[in-house]
Amino acid sequence: MKRWLVKLSIVVVIGSFLLVNGWILIKHKDSSDFSIPITDVIYPRQMDLKKTLEAEGIVVPTHSYDVYFNQSVGEDYTLLVEEGAIVKKGDPILRYENIEVQATIESLEKQKKELESTLSELEREITQLESVPVSNAMSLDNENVLVDALKHIETNSMLTQKLIEKQQVTSQIHQINQQLEKNRLIEESLVVKSELDGTISDLLTGKAKDGDKLLSIRTSDLLRIEGKLSEMEIPKVKEGMEATATFYALGGKSFEGTLSKINPIPQIKDEKSFYTVYVDLSEVDDRIYEGFHSDLNIFLEQKLGVLALPIDSIQSSKEKTSVFVIENGEVKETSIQVGLQESNYIEIVSGLQEGSKVISHPTGRLENGREFFMPIQVEYLQPEKLEILNREEVARLVAKGLFND
Repeated sequence: MKRWLVKLSIVVVIGSFLLVNGWILIKHKDSSDFSIPITDVIYPRQMDLKKTLEAEGIVVPTHSYDVYFNQSVGEDYTLLVEEGAIVKKGDPILRYENIEVQATIESLEKQKKELESTLSELEREITQLESVPVSNAMSLDNENVLVDALKHIETNSMLTQKLIEKQQVTSQIHQINQQLEKNRLIEESLVVKSELDGTISDLLTGKAKDGDKLLSIRTSDLLRIEGKLSEMEIPKVKEGMEATATFYALGGKSFEGTLSKINPIPQIKDEKSFYTVYVDLSEVDDRIYEGFHSDLNIFLEQKLGVLALPIDSIQSSKEKTSVFVIENGEVKETSIQVGLQESNYIEIVSGLQEGSKVISHPTGRLENGREFFMPIQVEYLQPEKLEILNREEVARLVAKGLFND
């Protein structure tokens, strides 16, 4: 029985709606006499607004440098790293081969070894000469006294000669050590060391000619996003501005960062100038790799906790900016003052309060005092929805539909 009443109510509502609207169409030929439908209203609310400048970005190394073959340093070279290897600052990455320097070092080391052997022999002989005893006894034989004196003079002469030779050999060893140190510094300079922590890339596989790039080292300590702005956009930004980068490869996850660098040298494309900007991310994520693409948003201006409305609810002209509100059961146009505008919302500086009932998506048919109606929510015409209403509520809805035009 109850289900039958519900179905009858639906038929009555729909039939009444059609009859009333047909009668209105016959009675009122001028469309301006009709009340207009208002499908949705919104309320200004407190929110944070951020005016942004959008650009496409790509992940690049924070720092990188290239190593080139310099034939003046060495005729050949040996790479000490592999593609993709992770190196620390100071790690050897390349060694030049300089035959002349290596031959000089070998020759000097051989000479030094021979001189050190000579020095060792001289020191042994000097020790022997210094150990020869000197007789202090007075000999009665004049001939023996003369012999002892001559031996003593001869020993002293030999000792002096050996000491002079020792000094000469020591000086030669010192000179060779200086030459060795100089050549070893040259040899040390033949080993190229990494200037920073990073990853080896672009490793040359073939034989290099003078000036060819042998490898690159790219850092991975920070993530940097490179973007390009047009000559019309670049004056709006400055270093230090906050920004975000959104990666679709990570499901649209966004990361905060800072605009760290603006390259003032333009790149010309299709007779237009573009400038490179860099955003350094505040955090490192192992899932982000060099070459990942992202959407950059640079925050040009921010206001927190301001009253705002969707932009499509605003009516703007040269004379005024306004919204249509429902006040005391009527449509009323209200002038407002707006402020910061972002992509979807705009700040309301004055003219509205947080509880104002604003008509969303206003049309040209709206005007002050215009009658309106709120269309019936179709979902309430479904039987399962009407079952939750009692007879009195159903009758009230039917009457309202019949007598409110």
